[in-house]
Amino acid sequence: YLRLFISESSSHGNVYGNFSTGGFIGTMGGPSNGTIINSYSQSNVTAYVKDGGGFVGIVTSTQPIARIFNSYSAGNFVNLTDIHMGGFAGYKGLQRESVYYSYWDKNKSTTLLSCGNDDPLTCGNGIFPRTTEEMKKRDTFVNWDFVNIWDIIETQTYPFFKGDLNIPRCGNG
Repeated sequence: YLRLFISESSSHGNVYGNFSTGGFIGTMGGPSNGTIINSYSQSNVTAYVKDGGGFVGIVTSTQPIARIFNSYSAGNFVNLTDIHMGGFAGYKGLQRESVYYSYWDKNKSTTLLSCGNDDPLTCGNGIFPRTTEEMKKRDTFVNWDFVNIWDIIETQTYPFFKGDLNIPRCGNG
């Protein structure tokens, strides 16, 4: 198995896809299980067919567990069908997958669902939709490290990495 570990990474730009389309990563699971922590996507995503999400297209796993911590999506998300399309995750599997303290900008999405298969038993309670205004406030991001990792210019920017010269002020991707 490939066990990926991604930390303090970001994506920007435009993403277009038919299947498993995500602003940060397409598929996390199967042979590519692992952890994504302290990361964000400001990519604009257009998902045409199914399994599209602002951050991840599909998150599903067997062993080891696929997990996402302290991450967000704030690019524009456009879904052209309603087959597993979510503001954060297109499809989140039924077993073992976990997303914690992660957020998405619901004002920039054509869907109201956090996960395309939006069921409390599968989507979980670690993905939170927030308005653009809320996404630009430090207090929104529970359990995030604003001392060592993240910074924010209150009411003006989305969170960004300390020392990052490419501050995501507008969130246009």
